[in-house]
Amino acid sequence: MILLSALLPVLLFILFLYYADSFKLIQFSTLFTCAAWGLLAAYISLLLNSWLMKHFNLMLMEYSGYSATAIEESLKKRMEYSRYIAPIIEETMKMLIFIYLISKGKIGFMVDGAIYGFCVGAFFSLFENTFYFYDPSNPNPMVWVIRGFGTSMMHGGATAVVLLYAMKSINVKQKIGPALLTGTVFAMLIHSLFNHFFLNPVLSTILIILVLPPVMILIFYSHESKLRKWLDVELSTEVVLLKMIKEGKFGETHTGQYIISLKNRFSKEVIVDMLCYIGLYTELSIKAKTVMMLKEVGLPSVKEPGIEGKLLELKALQKNIGKTGLLAISPILRMSQKDIWKLSLLQ
Repeated sequence: MILLSALLPVLLFILFLYYADSFKLIQFSTLFTCAAWGLLAAYISLLLNSWLMKHFNLMLMEYSGYSATAIEESLKKRMEYSRYIAPIIEETMKMLIFIYLISKGKIGFMVDGAIYGFCVGAFFSLFENTFYFYDPSNPNPMVWVIRGFGTSMMHGGATAVVLLYAMKSINVKQKIGPALLTGTVFAMLIHSLFNHFFLNPVLSTILIILVLPPVMILIFYSHESKLRKWLDVELSTEVVLLKMIKEGKFGETHTGQYIISLKNRFSKEVIVDMLCYIGLYTELSIKAKTVMMLKEVGLPSVKEPGIEGKLLELKALQKNIGKTGLLAISPILRMSQKDIWKLSLLQ
């Protein structure tokens, strides 16, 4: 029961965020990947921290035979390590999974990014709390209640900050590398401040409970509102564009004229592939947004026959067009992180 009280609060908060997601942006496979990485990151961090502490002679588990001065000095160094070194190692390990998720288009919005980030941090703390639970040097049951409500929330919140900052930067067309690095530095600072114990552990836990969940929920619902606006604007624009393509009037549009202006920069074959890509991408984008809208109102979406073939055709066209060609037409399709991500809903 003691261990359960340390792990349950943060898991319940993840479930709350999952079911509060009206668009059902979260995919179980990605959520499972985040949970697994959180556990693995905690294990790797434990090995690295143990090795470094042993290397710097900080693991005086048995104090008999040591002078009072040596014991005091060792405890002081261990405290400094937990404040300044451990946060760097642990937040870096947690962050690495986000490079994979973003590069594969698994995250599209701050909403799903926050949940995935919180999940990584939560399962990191789950491993950490379980490990410390079996540490005979920590027998006080109150420690586990505090760790469950305090440390777990801190790990989850700090990791969510990384993705929140990264997704914000992506949405304003900034590079992902510096954004992830800056977000990770913020997470390290939060982690380090928590480990300084400026407040009584119980007060720190109460403060985290009072501040973190409401802030996360506020961010959550704020960006759901932005998601609805994005759906409305993008969907109407794409419907008009697809209608012009099917009626053979694409050349009369500003988009069609822009493509024609590229004929001196690319071969005829690539221009044709661009036109095919724009039509197919727009069609699939509309279908993906329709799936999102059905999910929001609680209606099931039926997977269209042949959709896998169309997605494969889209990838083949991407390869034929090349990176330079895709860069040239990206202003037309506004291919941001969320636009790439939405196509995964069709799989």
